[in-house]
Amino acid sequence: KAVGRINGAVCGLPPGAGVLVAGGYNGKGIEASTERFDIDSGRWISTAPMPVEKSGCRGVLLQEAGITLVLGGYDQNHQTLARVDAYDWQEDKWNATQFPPMLTARYDCAACSLPRNRAVVAGGTDSGQSWLQSAEVYDHALRHWSFLPSLGVQRDRCAAVGLSLGPAGAVTVLVLGGSSHP
Repeated sequence: KAVGRINGAVCGLPPGAGVLVAGGYNGKGIEASTERFDIDSGRWISTAPMPVEKSGCRGVLLQEAGITLVLGGYDQNHQTLARVDAYDWQEDKWNATQFPPMLTARYDCAACSLPRNRAVVAGGTDSGQSWLQSAEVYDHALRHWSFLPSLGVQRDRCAAVGLSLGPAGAVTVLVLGGSSHP
């Protein structure tokens, strides 16, 4: 049975594996539970819970590596998280020890995957309840996070998408919507 939740991570899994929903708030508390929508059967399947309960987290798929990451969020104590949890859908296991934390703890941020096993997070809210304008990129080949140029405006509850607009695989990340402060 699917768990009713808001503010969890939603992201695609590798081709044929479906969609993952992780964490969030169920009306009574913050969830560690996860579910996978199986496209072939059209059913939700309960999967291994994340190592910690978190809400306000975001999910991305590193397509070439076949790794799904759930980024940031906040826990039951409203502690803002920089942690990165990786889900292996074939083994139905989580791993948080092989991935470095983000440079900035954040929740309600935008996140998207990029070619060559990279992911971007931007904006969100930090542990001081301040909206962020920072952005960072994770490079799986280097297993390293780096800061990107600032958004120029504080923004949370926004969305991000990477578009191939330029030559030779160049990608532009658009951060859209949400709430902002000049």
